[in-house]
Amino acid sequence: MRFVFSAQAALDLRRREDDDARRDLAAAESRRAQAARDLAAAESSLVDALERATSEDAQAGEIARRIWYRNWIAHERQRAACARSALLACEAEVTHSAEAARAASVRREALERLRDRAEAAWTSAAARREQQVIDELAAVRFERSRMGGRA
Repeated sequence: MRFVFSAQAALDLRRREDDDARRDLAAAESRRAQAARDLAAAESSLVDALERATSEDAQAGEIARRIWYRNWIAHERQRAACARSALLACEAEVTHSAEAARAASVRREALERLRDRAEAAWTSAAARREQQVIDELAAVRFERSRMGGRA
């Protein structure tokens, strides 16, 4: 006879939920990393635009080119601001996903502890039943030997 956990279906569901939550967290962390890379690229591009505009100003270039650089800088600033916002949104998503993963893990662990306790109780009860049978057999053998083998 083997141990059967009555809430095994619930435990399997909790394990799937935990796995899903961990996958969601990993995906959110990946998106956050990409957003951080995008922000770094946008900030680098902004610095490059500022340096080029400064160089153009130093050369006293034509006014149309200066205006173009100013517009380019404005565009790069807007791109960096959008990238910053996207990174903040990704960080919030990671925080939310991490909380969901922790909660799913706690629910799974609770059912696993319940299963472990139930299995330990079942094992202990099985050992007691086995010992009881052994004790009864020993008592029967003792009685037989006391009676001189007569049954």
